[in-house]
Amino acid sequence: MNFNPAADGVTISFLDGDGKIACLMIPPGSAGWSVDRTGTQWSFKDARDNSLGDPGANDLVGIKLKVAKGIYEVKVKIKGVELLDPDAGTITTGVIIGGQRWVNQQGWKSAATGKKLQTP
Repeated sequence: MNFNPAADGVTISFLDGDGKIACLMIPPGSAGWSVDRTGTQWSFKDARDNSLGDPGANDLVGIKLKVAKGIYEVKVKIKGVELLDPDAGTITTGVIIGGQRWVNQQGWKSAATGKKLQTP
């Protein structure tokens, strides 16, 4: 698997039985990306310059290639999303990088504060 999230663009979506929870779309070539010197870890932070159409956004994305395991780890932080159901249950997570797509379904629950989702 070869890709460059900063150049290819990234879309990450979260859906449950009630519909869309959140969707983060970072167009190809957006400002805010950095990559480590090995080219295996990318991170994105919205610069609050309206680059994603929302000057109040404070979204973070981290993508890391774990070479030994042959997998990518994706971490996302999206601010300003209200959780409608504290017992989220199964959530479908979709990740699109360039022309490649991945979908994952797993159980989630609210953290103690009710403001964050985590896997059980």
